Amino acid sequence: MSKVFSWVLTTASALTLSLAPLFALAVEHYQSYRITPQGVVLTTDQGEVSVEFYNPHSVAVWYQPSGVTQLPSLLIGNPAQPV
Repeated sequence: MSKVFSWVLTTASALTLSLAPLFALAVEHYQSYRITPQGVVLTTDQGEVSVEFYNPHSVAVWYQPSGVTQLPSLLIGNPAQPV
């Protein structure tokens, strides 16, 4: 396993665990997660939460409720980096 992937997996796990109480308040029923080339996506009964790593110091967290169209991001910069 590469050092970068190991770091991302460790960071994503720590971030997920540290934010778990907040997710529990906002989203009632966790369903699954999947690792993507850029980070991790958590699926719930109300939508998806995605965590994307842009570099070792920048992380973007997105919440996409089910059935809602999200407007394009105003993020300036490079797309998320593969991990």
